[in-house]
Amino acid sequence: MTGVYHPAQRALHWAVAATVALAAPLGIAIADMSDAEVRSLTGGGLGIGDFYWWHKSFGFLVLTLMLVRIAARLRLGAPPYDPPMAKRERIASHIVHRLMYLLLVALPMLGWIGTSLYGPGVANFFGLTMPDLVSKNREASKLVLDIHGIVGMTVLWLIALHLCGAAFHGLWKRDGVVQRMTGGGRDG
Repeated sequence: MTGVYHPAQRALHWAVAATVALAAPLGIAIADMSDAEVRSLTGGGLGIGDFYWWHKSFGFLVLTLMLVRIAARLRLGAPPYDPPMAKRERIASHIVHRLMYLLLVALPMLGWIGTSLYGPGVANFFGLTMPDLVSKNREASKLVLDIHGIVGMTVLWLIALHLCGAAFHGLWKRDGVVQRMTGGGRDG
C-alpha cells in the first residue's frame, strides 16, 4: 500500500484547501466591480468592503500555511509510492504540485504588494494591519492586482487538474494514491 503523509502535512494540506475555498469565491465576486460599486457597498452590514477584508485575511492565512507546509515538506519529505506510479503520472503530478506550491505563495504575495501599492495600511490579516511592502503607486497597483487575478485563475485551473488526478487515482485506478493525503485505507 502507498505510504501516507505525516498527520501534520495532511492537516496543512486540508487547511490550505479550505482557506483557498473561502478566499477564491470572494476574490471572484469582487474582481469585476468598479471603484464606485465597491464604495457603494462598504457602508454598514456585510458589504463588498467586508469581502475585501475577508479575502485579504484568507490570503495572508494561505501564505502563512503554505510557508509552514513547505517547511514541513522539506523536513518530513513525502512517503514512497507502493506500487510506484507510472513515469508520466509521476511527472504530471510533480509539475502540478510544484506549480501549486509556487503559485500559492506568489498569489498572496502579489495581493500584498498590490494592496501596498494601492495605499498605506490597506493590507490586513483578520484586523491586524500588515506592513506595506512598497510605496503607494495606484497605477502599478492595478497592474499587480490584475496579475494577482490571473495567477488566481491559474491556481483554480491547477486545483481542477489536481482534483481530476485524485478522481482518476481514487475512482478509476484505485491504487491508494489518494490515501496518501486522506490517511484512509486502500480503496481497491
